[in-house]
Amino acid sequence: MRFPMLQPVTEMTVAALGPRLAPGVEGYLDMFHDDAVFEFPYAPAEPRRVEGKAAMASYLATLEGTIVFERFDLDACHPIEGAGMVMEYRSQARLVATDERFEQEYVAVIETTGGRIGRYREYYNPANLPGA
Repeated sequence: MRFPMLQPVTEMTVAALGPRLAPGVEGYLDMFHDDAVFEFPYAPAEPRRVEGKAAMASYLATLEGTIVFERFDLDACHPIEGAGMVMEYRSQARLVATDERFEQEYVAVIETTGGRIGRYREYYNPANLPGA
């Protein structure tokens, strides 16, 4: 897996989306169309929108080695008929540099077409981030 830190969220998302995803999805980026859009409107800093799988890979590479996601728990899934899913989930993570642990709750609106994610819009509380 290219981004092992995302293994817990990958497993959770694959389980939640189930048959809406193409067979053989193994890694986080495998779930996305090449031109997918990833948005986090409440992020405390840029970027708040990443367009395209290549840009997502570059963004994720900046996080690699800085944060360890220890756990993701899926609280609820709400299907969007023929279009995707709304997921409610939470995570436990720690910053590598300081070993500071934190928890976060999320709501993600996920749009799928052709077995891949075309848009992933993630909402979370930036006040829960370390240093906030």
